[in-house]
Amino acid sequence: MNDRFVTRKTDLAALAGVARSTLYRWMKRPDFPVKGPQGWDRGTVRRFARERLQVALKAQTGEHSALKAKKIEKQIERLDVQNAIDGERLTREKIRTDLEGGTVHDVAKCNAEWDRAGIVLRAAVDAFRSHETAKTPRHRATIHGLCDALLDAICSACTAEENKMENANDDERQ
Repeated sequence: MNDRFVTRKTDLAALAGVARSTLYRWMKRPDFPVKGPQGWDRGTVRRFARERLQVALKAQTGEHSALKAKKIEKQIERLDVQNAIDGERLTREKIRTDLEGGTVHDVAKCNAEWDRAGIVLRAAVDAFRSHETAKTPRHRATIHGLCDALLDAICSACTAEENKMENANDDERQ
């Protein structure tokens, strides 16, 4: 069973908050949502129902229609609440999926791990620099040059990765 789709017309009418006769009348309209292989999409049907109810609300005039208008307003309000609940549910499902997939991380833990790795790497490079393997000044200069090049390459790669992560976060916020 898929919570995102509705397969039966009775459930569809209940979802839209209208009688089945109203639903059948709406289904004859060319702009009614198309039924896919899994059924009708809940969000699409709710948006359609909200639009149709707003049209019906604008058409209400007169004293008798005040009660009908109030009923339609409540139906629209109920659809808005259901859409908000579905949106929240989808957001929670995405977060849960990301957590299970290992793509959501605690920023503080990542930064602490990043700093620790940097300290360990720097200590290893400094130890290599000060090691007595270089017997001549030319060898020492070569070792120092290699260490500097290694550190520069790592810093460049880290900066590029941080920029990439910031751009991805900016895209998610938009």
